[in-house]
Amino acid sequence: MDWIKIYTKHFLNTKFTLLERGAFLTLQLLTAQLERIPSREEMLEQVSDKQLKAIADRLQGQCTTLAEVLQKVCEDVARVLHRRCSDTAKHQKSRTDPKNIDLSHGTPPPIDKIEKIEKIDNIYIVAKPPTLNKDFVNKFSELYKNETKADYHKASKDFIIAANLLNKYGWDQVEGKAKMLFIMCKEKSSWFTKGGMADFKIGSLSTHWNELLPERKEKTEKDESREFMEKLKERLAK
Repeated sequence: MDWIKIYTKHFLNTKFTLLERGAFLTLQLLTAQLERIPSREEMLEQVSDKQLKAIADRLQGQCTTLAEVLQKVCEDVARVLHRRCSDTAKHQKSRTDPKNIDLSHGTPPPIDKIEKIEKIDNIYIVAKPPTLNKDFVNKFSELYKNETKADYHKASKDFIIAANLLNKYGWDQVEGKAKMLFIMCKEKSSWFTKGGMADFKIGSLSTHWNELLPERKEKTEKDESREFMEKLKERLAK
């Protein structure tokens, strides 16, 4: 996203210095550009550690946190994507309307070549068949239900976030990250998965993308293997 909204209370009702205000604004702009909350390492490439700590302290005095502010930026990014999808859907609907097709210079494209328009919770999402974001959300939901025996609540923003991730990283990488998040939630192995499967959300997949690392998955798989062998030895000993 090329722009952000700034809340006046964050700048006028805090004791930010001019340098801290610039650093705070820079972090919000970085979040908008990445379309996700940046990692600490990415933040420190733009601002100093001292400024980062000062920003956190100032915001705490306003009963908020840096993470909450950056999450608001991510929500704005999702809304912009939603509007773009809606505009594209309207244009596509108009372009494929038989009344608007000009046959004087050729014939309309085959139906299977026209982009599909999916309407979910009154939000239009445009994707070429098959609708990958819908397929991904359904598979994510199945994984959640298999583990919890409960239905996953599909929100409209889940489809938007999934479409954004799939467009940027591709199916294989997004699916791999989802499996890592599943393992970490199942084992509560990170600070953002302490809630277990309650933290298994597509929004978390986007927010903590950089923290879902392959080595975490390998570690948990080794732990599972070691635990299995220990249980097997105990059974054989009996």
